[in-house]
Amino acid sequence: MPFNKLTDAQAERFTMLAEEANEISHIVCKILRHGADSYNPWDLNKVTNIEHLNKELADLSAVLYIMACAGDFDKIEVPEQEYIETVLTQQKLKYTHHQND
Repeated sequence: MPFNKLTDAQAERFTMLAEEANEISHIVCKILRHGADSYNPWDLNKVTNIEHLNKELADLSAVLYIMACAGDFDKIEVPEQEYIETVLTQQKLKYTHHQND
């Protein structure tokens, strides 16, 4: 067993998770640099950056589902509205500069 005590299948799933997270980070940087509606000029299909982001978010959701089914972590629960509001107001939005209430 390797030092991290992960099976080959677990390591592969965590690699898939990291890849999807990196792809999301990459497309977010493109959106920040060029805009959400921009697209690669060499792309004949003219797929916009926001369309790419939607695809990558769907891919991430699929990997999370696969990992949850495999027992890599507890099932993903959608937080209750009260919790979301608490996190947004006390932890996230508190330190932003351009977000409205």
